[in-house]
Amino acid sequence: MEATNFSLVPEDLLKKALAGKMGEYLESIMIMDTCKKFNRMGIAQDRVVVLSKGCFFLFGSNGKYTGFLIRDLKYVVLAQNSSEVILCFAEKKETTELRL
Repeated sequence: MEATNFSLVPEDLLKKALAGKMGEYLESIMIMDTCKKFNRMGIAQDRVVVLSKGCFFLFGSNGKYTGFLIRDLKYVVLAQNSSEVILCFAEKKETTELRL
């Protein structure tokens, strides 16, 4: 496994994300790598995924990001014939699915 590439996300944006409401759960970054996020229409969007011990972040090229707590992860679906992964998070009364 290659070393984590910390140059994928600008340092100031990373600090802003880590200092947010979920900052108390972040001990250190375990994985930072590029991925593709597929929207509901099946269109791929480039993202940077950051995984720490307590949170999961997706950073877009426009400087916006989305964060989820690992403890809110309900299930993971792994595709058998491709490298796609679906992460399903429980948020309050609705469910968020991320197709990567």
